[in-house]
Amino acid sequence: MIDFNILNDKKEVLVNLSGNISKDDALSFLENHKNMTKNIKNSNYKLIVNASEFKYENNDIMKKVCISLYKSGYRKIYIIDKTGQIIDNINLSSIERKMFLKFVNIVKSKDDIK
Repeated sequence: MIDFNILNDKKEVLVNLSGNISKDDALSFLENHKNMTKNIKNSNYKLIVNASEFKYENNDIMKKVCISLYKSGYRKIYIIDKTGQIIDNINLSSIERKMFLKFVNIVKSKDDIK
């Protein structure tokens, strides 16, 4: 399941990932995200992804979601990873991993976000 909220007062977009995520869920999320954020300037907002335990059926679709979110203009992207295993579960090549970590900050809790 993918849920998200826009907190205009804090300039944050919160995304919660949990459970099994299908290709249809991911594509639906991207479409909903696009529609709900068309009236805001994404570069002024922090994208915060709270990733509890989740599984996905298609590695390529998760890459597409990440790339689409980055291309939508977010410049401050955070993933809350309490277990420290998210980056290991996303199958990225060494070059993809390097680029991913260049633009995405992985933190242990929301309190670690500046």
